[in-house]
Amino acid sequence: MQGAEQVLHRRPDATVILLLPPSDDVQAQRLAARGDDEEHVRRRVELGQAEVERGAKIAAHTVVNDDLERAITQLTAIVDGTRTAAPCAANPEEP
Repeated sequence: MQGAEQVLHRRPDATVILLLPPSDDVQAQRLAARGDDEEHVRRRVELGQAEVERGAKIAAHTVVNDDLERAITQLTAIVDGTRTAAPCAANPEEP
């Protein structure tokens, strides 16, 4: 969340997308599956709950990552829609 907040501070027109796990239990399972110890998993899930509250206040879009293909499709649609809605600041000639 800190990174998103920093980006918005510098670029208030940036589009923030909040990507969420389907539940705290699924997040814990994913963290454990990658080898994180129980204490780290507990702290990360707790931090994630606070980040969801902060993220909901600044995100223009929310995507729940319960199905990878669906999440990719939703993210792609958001990015494509954002790109066509406003010209790129780096290259205003591009749509």
